[in-house]
Amino acid sequence: MKNYNLVWILVDSVRKYYSDDDRSRIKIMDKFAKNGIEFKNVVTSAPSTIMSISSMMTSTPAYHLGRTYDEFWLDKNYFVNLPSVLKKYGWNNQSIIMLPEIREKLNFLDLLKKEYWPENYSHKDHWNNKDVFNILKNALEKQSSVKTEKPCFWFLDFNCRQDKETSNIVEDSIDILKEYGFNSDNTIFVLCSDHGYPDPSSGITPELLKKQNLTHDIFMTDDNIMIPLIFSYPGCKKNHKVSPLCSTLDIMPTILEILEIEIPNNDKKKIHGTSLLNYINEKGIINNNKKIRVDARFLNQDNRISALRGNNHKIVYYHDPKKYEFFSVGQSHLDEKKIDIENNPQAFNEFKTEFIKSEELALDAQAKYLIFRLNNKILDFNKFSDILIIYKNKLMSDAVEKAIGKLNKLNVSTLDISDNQYNNKKIFDLIIIISDDYNKNLKNLLSKINYKKKIFMDNNMNVSKRFMSIKKFLRNLYNNKNLYIQEPTLIFWLIKNIFMRMIKK
Repeated sequence: MKNYNLVWILVDSVRKYYSDDDRSRIKIMDKFAKNGIEFKNVVTSAPSTIMSISSMMTSTPAYHLGRTYDEFWLDKNYFVNLPSVLKKYGWNNQSIIMLPEIREKLNFLDLLKKEYWPENYSHKDHWNNKDVFNILKNALEKQSSVKTEKPCFWFLDFNCRQDKETSNIVEDSIDILKEYGFNSDNTIFVLCSDHGYPDPSSGITPELLKKQNLTHDIFMTDDNIMIPLIFSYPGCKKNHKVSPLCSTLDIMPTILEILEIEIPNNDKKKIHGTSLLNYINEKGIINNNKKIRVDARFLNQDNRISALRGNNHKIVYYHDPKKYEFFSVGQSHLDEKKIDIENNPQAFNEFKTEFIKSEELALDAQAKYLIFRLNNKILDFNKFSDILIIYKNKLMSDAVEKAIGKLNKLNVSTLDISDNQYNNKKIFDLIIIISDDYNKNLKNLLSKINYKKKIFMDNNMNVSKRFMSIKKFLRNLYNNKNLYIQEPTLIFWLIKNIFMRMIKK
């Protein structure tokens, strides 16, 4: 095993190419690439920060990791994740993350302890690029007097938006890390973005998004789903370019192979990416038919859009209207052209078939996770024969039905939560209610159903005998306990935020 340090610098929303706005590739990337390896065609798993970073750190497709954005948290007991693996083998993990929401949701990243911060900083504040640099500098100065043999994993989060000094600050951060001993002989450096951003030259401007109440994550254009990615590590090639298509899922396996860390076979099965060292060393067979999936939104959200990006084509699927689009693509975002499906049936059908397979894998992944989550003290399936699943989202219902089918052969029926005409007199042994809202409509529906036992399931597949609004709050506290241990007054800030969300609803 190699005890190299790891410095992972992520700059939010940077495109892989230069442009005339603040989402442009930053200059330090060119300078950094001269001493490392640049991957020229990298597809993100999701054009959304939370989804993308979670996917990078687990080597798991973003759409496997959760069901809704608001209730998302990564289950560290189930998904293999890079910070936990490194910690297990002795690394000291430290992260500096700009946004409070990201600090809260990405609870698998170990935040830098508050004792190393400068004064007058709080987790409830939005930190800018200069703040991240100041916190890093202060931490390095304080830690320099403490001798340790442990390798360190730094995750640094910057943002290119509305900051002309982003490139300089990122370069200053790399320089000060080198000043304190993180150098090319003992450190793996990763410099990348989480996703790109729609290019204003295409007509999609920030002003238009705001005016039409849209978010950038729903666009599957190459300017939004292709990212810059540069590696540097001890003994690596210099100024080397890798052209074959690859995924952000491949970052974690590459790091683990460089470090010569072997993980258990059961955990290997949960890793979807592959190490890029063969690409770097130009060994092995390169898969030119590789197709990489990208997702906007989780399984149980509205306005879901997905894509499969290949070397020459890309398919985009709009889940709500069940509509496909097909594109020709190339090395540049300018090569992207919408093409007529009817005139390209063979290529389109190849991508469609692959996409349908990926949908089946997604459903299977959700079912496997549910089996892991089910609490047998509440759900002893040997006691039931007839089960009714009441759902708001059909895919969630399908995942639950599939999971139950794997546990036991039962009579399972499903019912849409919006069905006002239900009049079945059958008596069910168990009803499973998949809902995040226990409203009058649901209560009215339940009054029409004959059942012996009912349980609730939320979007994170937590199971309870009662609707879990209080449990959700307590679970949020537990998942982010490190935040509240460092800064106990944040609990009052959290209560205020929850109250404001309830008012908005």
